[in-house]
Amino acid sequence: MPWPPPSTLPDTPFPSRPLAAVAAVAEALLTPGYWALDRLLALQPTTAQRARWRRHRAGRCLAVGARALAAPALVLVLLLALPPALLGLLLWLPAQAKRRPFVHQHAATAATAEPWDPRRPRGFTFVTANVCLLPSGLARFSNLGDTRRRAEVIGRLLADGAPVEPSGHRHGLLETRRGRGYGGTAERGHPGGDSGGDAWRVAGPAEPVDSTMVWPEMPMASLPLMGNSTLMDNPTLMVNSTLMANPTLMDNPTLMANPTLMDNPTLMANPTLMDNPTLMANPTMMVNSTPMANPTPMANPTLMGNSTLMANTMLMVNPTPMTNSTLMANPTLMVNPTPMTNSTLMATPTLMVNSTLMANPTLMANPTLMDNPTLMANPTLMVNPTPMTNSTLMANPTPMTNPTLMANSTLMVNSTPMANPTPMTNPWPTVDSVPTPMTNPTLRAAPSPTSSPGPERPIPLADPMPPVLTARIPPDADFVCLQEVFDGSAATALRRQLGRRFPHVLWGVGPGGLRCGRLRALGSGLLLGSRFPLLAARFHPFPNAAREDALANKGLLVAQVLLGTGRGRRVVGYLGCTHLQAPAADATIRDEQLSLVLRWLREFRRDQDRPGDLVAFDVLCGDLNFDNCSRGDTQNQHHALFKEFWDPACHDSGHDQPWAIGTLLNYLRIYEEPVSTPEEMRRTLSQPWGREQFLAGPILSCGALDPLAPRPWQGRRVDRVLLRREPALSTEVTGLSVITQLATLSDHLPVALRLRLGPADL
Repeated sequence: MPWPPPSTLPDTPFPSRPLAAVAAVAEALLTPGYWALDRLLALQPTTAQRARWRRHRAGRCLAVGARALAAPALVLVLLLALPPALLGLLLWLPAQAKRRPFVHQHAATAATAEPWDPRRPRGFTFVTANVCLLPSGLARFSNLGDTRRRAEVIGRLLADGAPVEPSGHRHGLLETRRGRGYGGTAERGHPGGDSGGDAWRVAGPAEPVDSTMVWPEMPMASLPLMGNSTLMDNPTLMVNSTLMANPTLMDNPTLMANPTLMDNPTLMANPTLMDNPTLMANPTMMVNSTPMANPTPMANPTLMGNSTLMANTMLMVNPTPMTNSTLMANPTLMVNPTPMTNSTLMATPTLMVNSTLMANPTLMANPTLMDNPTLMANPTLMVNPTPMTNSTLMANPTPMTNPTLMANSTLMVNSTPMANPTPMTNPWPTVDSVPTPMTNPTLRAAPSPTSSPGPERPIPLADPMPPVLTARIPPDADFVCLQEVFDGSAATALRRQLGRRFPHVLWGVGPGGLRCGRLRALGSGLLLGSRFPLLAARFHPFPNAAREDALANKGLLVAQVLLGTGRGRRVVGYLGCTHLQAPAADATIRDEQLSLVLRWLREFRRDQDRPGDLVAFDVLCGDLNFDNCSRGDTQNQHHALFKEFWDPACHDSGHDQPWAIGTLLNYLRIYEEPVSTPEEMRRTLSQPWGREQFLAGPILSCGALDPLAPRPWQGRRVDRVLLRREPALSTEVTGLSVITQLATLSDHLPVALRLRLGPADL
């Protein structure tokens, strides 16, 4: 098979030149009226423009005066342009009816990726982004403008995968305002915070999948003080004489790298604690506010110097013993196994993870203790091989019928308990059999205790998960799916830029006109770029759009991608791109659209599959316009689509992974200094106060902010990359990133997902 194979997709919008000529005449007649209306709407200023006016005494007066003069002139032009616009509309509608559903751009300037041999593993990177390239007048409702300029910059960023300096307006903090934009963002604020990192690990197509590199970030000074952004940004710590005058503390990497310790006023103000090397080296102890405020253990050098005690992380984070002065003052008691056989202590789950306790044969041979449900619900005890070989325990049917015990995958692989027929009759399903990304149970943010068990993970995640927030678009992106590319001139600029990187681009998707019995002024706004050849594609419009979304021809774009061959078999992938109904109150409409998406994906795959095809992936990207944390989105969160497609950042319905970050910004604050550049936004959103101020929070079904939402929130994750469950090839999610490089260019954050596929046994 030649590579790349010849394309059979349409490369022109119209099937004939006469139709293209009619469409060109229609657009020429419509252009004056379109321009006047767009300029009239664009008179509404953005918050960045308002901020510039406030810096000059006469700025606001001049700006308002200029707009007052321009508005009547634009209205006059619009009225004069109406007659030719009506004639143009009569020509435009029949021309659009004959327009093809999409156009394939094959750029000769970009090299097609080399064919993949599935017998060798390879990484694939997917990027999805809502770029909000509406006509400039409509973009004002999302606090954006200059659509053509933004399209040029976004195209360069996506094509090059490298920083480009023009990042929009960076002029000071703006006044807070309340309002609703396209998609319903809102602004709130709270102080507080922690620090975050930025490391997207990538592998180029020509190098082995394990040969990875960390993207270089902006270099900091080499000194511990100058290199610590948390310390440098915290004026309280900078004026702390104890900290500043103590070279031992300044050279302590554990202390300097831990923002929680640096923000602890009790620790910072106590020179005795600051000079204790044992305490300084124990980060678990340092983050526990209860012992830090307890003078009894802090003043006891014998206790603080006890390495056995200090190494018991679960005990250190338990506030009950920390407040017991008698217990804390007696280090011998703390490490003595004798009190550990006390049944009262046995009812404390935190003490159950003590290795000294677990090695006690008296406890292990006592069936009375084994019948304790609190004891049996502790998975740390059950993975200890010592109790598992105890015949007394194994002969007791009570613990073996405990569903929590049976859900422990580590226990289930032990041949000794498996010989007991009692546990095999337990119908409780196994959940979350793959280790969670965070390996330290004391630092992991656990799901809500009221949440239901999450579905079994069909595809393993990287352990530990790389940092989610990154300031750079991955340079090895293989596929890019964009939404809201509505403006024609912006789409032209964007696809030309993307053609330098992605040889295959589908644009002009879902044109406007009379569609599904309604007039669509805008197309679907979808655009797909691929480094691999596209074998087939199809667009399905949604028939049930409502409100402002009825002006656009939204729908689903799905494509079949040729990745390579192996022993005469085609290796293909399926990639879908969609944009669902936006208003928050339209959950029922979104539910119907999700059902259509699921049906269309099944039909397309059934129609395109050939005998012998090896399907490497089936991915769905897009702006779903609902999240997994809002009570108002509960109806959509439980849709059947999520039984076939898996969201790697979702723990279960209604609860995201602890490391997940929202992708919908507070559109009224996108120009403020803390989020005005990619690096600033990454640092800000790494902190809880930053996410609460600059990300949209959980909402109710009416679109209003949920007053009962837990704070600080992770943000609304409406932009997603979903994977079909049960892949044919060995698949691992090696990275998921929320990208800040489009700071001031969009009110959404792009999302990148990296998969490791193969090897396949052909």
